Parts: sequence; structure tokens; C-alpha cells
Amino acid sequence: MQRPLISIITAVRNGKEHIQQTIQSVASQDFRDFEYLIIDGGSTDGTLGIIQQHLNGIAYHVSEPDKGISDAFNKGVLAARGSVILFLGSDDYLHDNSVLNRVATAMKSLKKPYFFYGNLEYIYKNKVKTIRRNYNYRKFCRYDCLPHQAMFLDRFFFDRYGLFDLNYKYAMDYEHTARFIRDYQPEYIDVMISGMRRHGVSSRPIEAHDEMDRVRIEYGLASRFDVAVSRAVLHGKLSIARLFNLNW
Repeated sequence: MQRPLISIITAVRNGKEHIQQTIQSVASQDFRDFEYLIIDGGSTDGTLGIIQQHLNGIAYHVSEPDKGISDAFNKGVLAARGSVILFLGSDDYLHDNSVLNRVATAMKSLKKPYFFYGNLEYIYKNKVKTIRRNYNYRKFCRYDCLPHQAMFLDRFFFDRYGLFDLNYKYAMDYEHTARFIRDYQPEYIDVMISGMRRHGVSSRPIEAHDEMDRVRIEYGLASRFDVAVSRAVLHGKLSIARLFNLNW
């Protein structure tokens, strides 16, 4: 049986600090049934020069102004040929060179359409935390968004439920998943997929949670009262974290 083609999409703008590691982590995979796409938003910091050095391992790339991460992700989905898609941030990297091979092996026992996730390393201030988490609908309703760096999604979900909403700058993946999470439960595979640095969008918790609150109300995931309480708790935790210089 022919293995499905996996498309890995990276959106980047001025990401020269880490983009080389991201590209190399993909290029070094010992699995060949994948393609790599880079959507650059018009970088001016040397990112393009790094991309040019690795064109042999990149199936598709474009550099042009866009309307944010949602727009870049959408360009990647439309250009991709694969039936399974992974979004890998320009600050992120695949954990080791056997990730895709182990993912492909695990996929043999998963149901279609594919909607599954693995483990993640979270890097902040030179500290590494391994994240193994059981995601489900109940937790999703309480902000527990599946990390796109470790989540593989069947093209079916874009064909049936549409592309990312350009109105979301931070929680576009949460909003997209909210469209089908009631009908399709994600499956878990015990594979370390990627490393994620706390940069960019992931370092803007207030803005991200504000957008997630919009999603929770719009899709009936929580009442307005629950959202108000959650927001008050979040602001309180962040205030304490900043006061004592804690990582929360």
C-alpha cells in the first residue's frame, strides 16, 4: 500500500536566527515520502539567503508580502501536494532524523481522515520541558489547543471545513480546529515530534487568549460567564508571574 505524502509547511518572516536549524531538521529526515514548503512573508534580515542555500531540500518556496500567519499557512496548503499536513514554525524543529519514519509507521494503525498528534519539547530560557498531553474535546473547550508543531492533519479538513481565517493573528489553528473538533477526536501517537521555542506568537499569551475567547463564544465552547472568569484568572496569573519573574 502506498504511503501518503506528508507536506511540511513553514511560514516565516525575518527568522534568520533559527530558520537554518528548522530547514536542516526537515532535510535530515531518513524518510523520503514528504515535501517541504516555505512561505516567506518578504523577509529583509537575511532569511532568504539561508533559504537559498537549502533549495535542494525545499519542494516549494515563495517570498512575498502576506496578511499574516493565517495567510501564509493558507498559501502553503494551496501549494502542497500531500494528503497529510504538518505546520512547523520557523523557530521550531523536528526532534530527530527519524521523526517522519516513526510517524509513518504509527499512521498504519490510525483511522482516516488523519487527525493525530505526538509529543513536544518546549524550550524557554535555555530550559527544555517535555510535553506529553492527552487532548480531548473537554480540554479543548478550556484553551487546551493542540500544538500545530506536533499535529498532523488530513487535507480532508481543509477541503471540507475551509482554510484558516485571516481575522485571527494568533489563534488561527484553534479556530480552525474548533470547526470540526466535535465530530472528530484527535488520536495520540507516542512519538517526539518537534521542539518549540517560546518566540513570536507563543510569547503573546494575552492576545492569543483573547482570540481563543472569541472562538469559545462563537462556537459555543464556553459561556460568556466562563470566558470572563477564565480571563480574570489568566490576567492574575500573568501579573504574579511578571512580579516574581516566573515562567508561566
